[in-house]
Amino acid sequence: MIPTVGILSDYEPHESAAAFHEDESGKDRVIVAPIRSGKTFAVLHEIMVVAWNNPTDYPVLVMAPTNQQLRDINIRPLYELLLYYGVTNDKLYNKSENIITLKNGKRIYGRSAESFERIRGLTIYESFIDEAALCSKEAIDVVKGRMLTTQGRLNLITTPKGKNN
Repeated sequence: MIPTVGILSDYEPHESAAAFHEDESGKDRVIVAPIRSGKTFAVLHEIMVVAWNNPTDYPVLVMAPTNQQLRDINIRPLYELLLYYGVTNDKLYNKSENIITLKNGKRIYGRSAESFERIRGLTIYESFIDEAALCSKEAIDVVKGRMLTTQGRLNLITTPKGKNN
């Protein structure tokens, strides 16, 4: 039996990550933290819960500055966590398109800011942009436009590196 509401029972976030997870304001969030602070780990867990509990038929978007970063830092580790929690499997992961489908039918799309034009035309429930300071303002604006229908939340995650946005 597939549960209808997802929680991560064995995940214990740091204090600042807990505040991030507990934020129910619905407002956009910006997370700026130094390297090795655990922000990516916390965000991957947040993506899993948001995607599983998504009340719409629209996907959750994960974006990173480059395809390499998207695959190595976001999509592969996310997929491994989803496998660990038993909410996806190999048949539900389209590696060439960076689309992970969960066992409840919800989807997570991975896209690079290098080719942000690939998201035009999509409707997105919620988005997570990793290393946002290294993404162009235009890429972030396109993501924001994809959530107009859903009034989705924009999550910008970054280190103090970079001068954009």
